Amino acid sequence: MRLVPNSIRMWAEFRIVFLDQFFPSTKTSALKKEILRVTQDYDEPLSQYWERYMDLLDACPNHHMSEAEIYSTFYEGMNKETKDLANSSSGGGFPHLRVSEAKRVMGRLLSAKRAYDNPRDCHVRRGAASASTVEKKDK
Repeated sequence: MRLVPNSIRMWAEFRIVFLDQFFPSTKTSALKKEILRVTQDYDEPLSQYWERYMDLLDACPNHHMSEAEIYSTFYEGMNKETKDLANSSSGGGFPHLRVSEAKRVMGRLLSAKRAYDNPRDCHVRRGAASASTVEKKDK
């Protein structure tokens, strides 16, 4: 790709040209569908779900989702227990919070959950157990 000299004067213009070149609409569309369909596994800790969700957003830099959409989509993908926790932590209605309040509540929840989430309590996914894990359980 060749650019006309002085055709880009601002960082925002460069970003648009770069994303158009390296993130075609088909790739962006597929990644955005994945973001919109993400759900929390029944045994997945909140902090892991959040990290996985953030990784999806990072993989699609031109998702064009507002912060409100980001928090709404994240909430919609939560399992029932986590939704109950988010709702009770926000006074009853997480989806109705302003973005700044949603960030604050989610920050508190993530901090609290990380403090007492024990990685050993997480269930091992099917087929993911190693021989050393099985040996330790047998002893």
